[in-house]
Amino acid sequence: MVVRGAGQILFAFAIFSLPVCTDVSYANREVKSVSTRVSRVVKHAMHPGQGKSATHTGKRGMHLCRVLYEDAHMVVEGDSIPKIVSRLQERWIWVNPEQVVKKNRLRDPDKLTPGQILKIPVCRWKEEEGIASWYGPGFHGKPMASTKKFNQNNPSVVAHREFPMGTQVIVTNLETGKSITAWVMDRGPYKKGRVLDLSRAGAEVLGMKEKGTAWVKVVPIYQPRI
Repeated sequence: MVVRGAGQILFAFAIFSLPVCTDVSYANREVKSVSTRVSRVVKHAMHPGQGKSATHTGKRGMHLCRVLYEDAHMVVEGDSIPKIVSRLQERWIWVNPEQVVKKNRLRDPDKLTPGQILKIPVCRWKEEEGIASWYGPGFHGKPMASTKKFNQNNPSVVAHREFPMGTQVIVTNLETGKSITAWVMDRGPYKKGRVLDLSRAGAEVLGMKEKGTAWVKVVPIYQPRI
């Protein structure tokens, strides 16, 4: 009994000897930090298209952007690949930044040397066919990837994963023959197998609102409006 009692005393001593955080402000800061990180993850999961740059292209972009010819560009002070691509797109010259990086074997697209000559593969964005869906109520009034607010009642707004922001497209519902002209102002859809997201109004014009999806043809016209 004496040995057992001694063991209990030692166990209790060990428990109460463990380090305890008495800095309440530090604990609060840690909780707030974790909460902030979690909220960012949740926000990204709810609408992963937001926050991506206008020149962002995913893996599919390497297939949709067909190289027509190769141009040359001299780097100036403060240049980066995103800045160069943005300037070219303002002149309706379409360039896939991933192809520029790959063509010039750049390790860091943000660190270029003034006077450096870059090879610029100029693209023609190809038309595509696939399943289109629509989105609306949950995102109405919220910022799109273009930073403008999404209006589900505007039929001329669409979301695409690859086309440069502001690209004008003609979307045709191949099941009904109806078409609309719209501009890429957001990123998406992110569901596998889909190529385009329309607004609720756009889906109504194409006659696919009730069904939810439709097989469409998307033809880029290259007239940026941003």
